[in-house]
Amino acid sequence: MDALRRNEIVEAWIAMSLATHGSEAFEQNFWALEIIWDLCKEAPLEAWEVMLGLIEAAPSEKLLAAVGAGPFEDLMCDHGEVVISLVEQEAAKNEKLLAAMSSVWLDSKDTPVWRKFYEVAKVEPPFPENSA
Repeated sequence: MDALRRNEIVEAWIAMSLATHGSEAFEQNFWALEIIWDLCKEAPLEAWEVMLGLIEAAPSEKLLAAVGAGPFEDLMCDHGEVVISLVEQEAAKNEKLLAAMSSVWLDSKDTPVWRKFYEVAKVEPPFPENSA
């Protein structure tokens, strides 16, 4: 994916997220969410690039939390083992990424790398290790 396309997706997702659910702006930009869902399922490395764009462009802590609890959580649940080393490298230098990571909720059934994720995020997992 080229940078221009990634930026279009990022801008549309942010516009959708800031709009009132069901509004014209929400509906016009919903396509970005669908693309991000597909990327999280089928193209984790491209999804990771979009996550970085979303995190960089997020204008508030509230939107960073939405990135974490939404698409970033989806990516980690679907392909955490593919991207965890990238997450770890980026988190060492990116405070906004750490802020988004604090809103991701994974339990031990979501991904085999959940302990590493929370270690990197420097937060306690929201669920106990042996959750049922």
